[in-house]
Amino acid sequence: MASEAHRKGPGGFHPLTPVATRWGRVRAASANVWVSTSEGDPSKALLESLKGKIQDQELVVLNSLSATTPKTKPFAGLTRSFGIERKSVIVLEEFTEALVKSLRNLSAFELRRADDLNAFDILNAQKVLLPKGAFQRLEQRIRNGVISR
Repeated sequence: MASEAHRKGPGGFHPLTPVATRWGRVRAASANVWVSTSEGDPSKALLESLKGKIQDQELVVLNSLSATTPKTKPFAGLTRSFGIERKSVIVLEEFTEALVKSLRNLSAFELRRADDLNAFDILNAQKVLLPKGAFQRLEQRIRNGVISR
């Protein structure tokens, strides 16, 4: 039977153990395979995460989402309407007081502005709901490459 040292790859790491480098890259310990993280280009990470949600049919563009008075009841049916079972993100063009107060009591949703949305928010959400205005602002932000950190 081979000892544990013989089962490990070069440098004493198990072959499947990722090894982080100081340049933000990860490589497999047993092969010279490099996977670059998206630290240098957050707009690409945002774009790729949105593409994934579109392919999985988890991105929903709404005609509008507005509230004149702060009431949660009109929005309570959103979870059933879109089959939401865990945390999802509602992306707004701008926060309005009535809309924020209406949606903040719904535990299934997190609110984000289109200017502040990042890939992490998208990947951790079951679904992403965007009104048309927020979608257009997000599209403009990606085209211009302007990403807030």
